[in-house]
Amino acid sequence: MAIDGPVSSAETAEIRDRLLVALGDGGPPLLLIDQSRAELAFSREARREMQTAAELLTWERAAIFGMSNFNRMIGRVVLALAGKTESTQFFATEGEARAWLLSARDASRPSSGAG
Repeated sequence: MAIDGPVSSAETAEIRDRLLVALGDGGPPLLLIDQSRAELAFSREARREMQTAAELLTWERAAIFGMSNFNRMIGRVVLALAGKTESTQFFATEGEARAWLLSARDASRPSSGAG
């Protein structure tokens, strides 16, 4: 998922609702969130909607990259309030974010080896 430009609270709620539908089937997913083209600072209302989304959504891991320092700081607070700090990390690059997500997938695979 990529966030592009300014995001209003209504748009944040719409994103949350679409994610709830999309992620409703199956187990907890791995999320890759691109914030590199997002507004430098989210509004207070958008942050409230993000907290609601974090509380409602379930994920195995979420990797967020390209976020401004201010939004990263706010994001950490929102995730702490939602109890999602263990399963969510921030990265500077998409490559770092993907590697962290894939390490979770690789760790959950049974090892194949002759016993």
